[in-house]
Amino acid sequence: MTYRILVEAGSEIDIAQVWYERQKPGLGDDFVAEIFEAVRRILQFPHSFARMDYTARNREIRFLNVDRFDYLIVYEVLPLEVVILGVPPFSLIKAPMAKSTYLAILEVTVLIAHSRRKRQEWRRPL
Repeated sequence: MTYRILVEAGSEIDIAQVWYERQKPGLGDDFVAEIFEAVRRILQFPHSFARMDYTARNREIRFLNVDRFDYLIVYEVLPLEVVILGVPPFSLIKAPMAKSTYLAILEVTVLIAHSRRKRQEWRRPL
């Protein structure tokens, strides 16, 4: 199974990496390593993690909590790939209003991304 990371999700990872690196040298690299270890687990067992309470158009959107850094990986399971939709801090998703707002933004982002990207763009095997 392959995966791709939406540009917006990649930006969230980059921003968090820079923040952690400023807190302590090397911590940003640890954050990225932890994220990609979580992505590896998602690819092994894509249907095993919690499903979002949000199922627009019967989409299978799930998330995995990256415990050490208190971030989530929000992803969609498709027949041949996993799409990383976002990597928000857990605190953003805890608040009900923030959660619904974040998910609405994800919906718009995915619609725009699917309309602009070529089929093979952002696809990488693990």
